[in-house]
Amino acid sequence: MAQAEVLPSTEQRAPGRPGDPCIMVIFGAAGDLTRRKLLPALYNLAKAQLLSREFAIVGVAHNAMSTDDFRKKLSEDIRRYAGSEIDPDIWEWFTRRIYYVTAEFDDKDLYSKLKTDLAKVDKDHSTHGNYFFYLATAPRFFGPVVAISGAGLSLKNHSATISIPRSLLTSNCSRLQTNGKSIVLITIWVKKPSRIF
Repeated sequence: MAQAEVLPSTEQRAPGRPGDPCIMVIFGAAGDLTRRKLLPALYNLAKAQLLSREFAIVGVAHNAMSTDDFRKKLSEDIRRYAGSEIDPDIWEWFTRRIYYVTAEFDDKDLYSKLKTDLAKVDKDHSTHGNYFFYLATAPRFFGPVVAISGAGLSLKNHSATISIPRSLLTSNCSRLQTNGKSIVLITIWVKKPSRIF
């Protein structure tokens, strides 16, 4: 396994301990939820020294682009949505851990390719085989993504955590809780900004 690269030091250190090593796989990574909410939250965790040094992101979406194009797109987005000035050292460290896969979510070949990509990213960033799947997709894709990814990625020997924004949770999602012992469903509350008239 590769040696974990040290996260650049910042003046800001939040209470708590860094998260465990993992690869965060974001289905729907080219969308609005990723650029406006997930990316700034993850960057701020890194800035506060609460993101593991052994961390990586693999984005999956149908938008055709390379990993380099995805990194450039996110570099533009973070400047717009971060809420504070971007530390260039932390952002450089962060972007070296971002990868992208172009695919349709119902493509059964996606998951064998993703399995290969995850093994490489795991080796490069020492994430200990921990995968965290985030569904930033339309609710109609939740079931197919979980069913196909569970079979294609052979999750029998790994744990998978599926996170779904609470605002997208539908009655169809309750079935995900019973799809097997390897799936943990977490819903995330996203507070909508109030409008002042």
